[in-house]
Amino acid sequence: MRTTTAIGPRLRWVLRVVLGLFALLVVNSLALAAVTFLEWRTGDSWQDEVYLWNVLLHLALGLGLILPTIAFGTLHMLRARGLPNRDAARIGYALFAVAVALLATGVLLMRVEVAGVELGLGAAAPRTAIYWLHVALPIVAAWLYTIHRLAGPRIRWRVGGRWAIASVAFAGAMLAWHLGRRPAPLDPAIGEASAWLDPSLARTTTGEPL
Repeated sequence: MRTTTAIGPRLRWVLRVVLGLFALLVVNSLALAAVTFLEWRTGDSWQDEVYLWNVLLHLALGLGLILPTIAFGTLHMLRARGLPNRDAARIGYALFAVAVALLATGVLLMRVEVAGVELGLGAAAPRTAIYWLHVALPIVAAWLYTIHRLAGPRIRWRVGGRWAIASVAFAGAMLAWHLGRRPAPLDPAIGEASAWLDPSLARTTTGEPL
């Protein structure tokens, strides 16, 4: 029997998982961005325990998105083959590519050590380039998703608006939380202590071992 819809009942559940995880990741990312902005404005370190838990959550959400995103995108494209709405299909292909690139840049930014072997980018220049690509790709993905949906089924703007308000509110709360705490001053000499803390990018405020 010929497929008449690009998303069946079972695939819709996968889509809900993907969108749910991405929505949580947006809220989490804005909270991290608020701290990054605060550090840029003040020149102090505001990365406390709450921030580090948010980083861990960011990694968990990103890794948890890899399989469902690839599964949904692949199955969705297979079901959409031959359907008449080619504009939506072309935008969908671009959206899938951007989503995969976003997840890939996140993996490349991870630095872990396995059996004494350090995995991850250590060079500053490519790491910085990938970081900013990782920052920019979500904006591109949101734009592509919007026009992809405009070419297909009606968008539930109220749901998106609620998530946007929740994301901004959470980021604002995190910013207020950090403003109420004393920052640790950044020492220009802490780069000399990198060998003691690698592969982590963490540094002590004095540049000495703990």
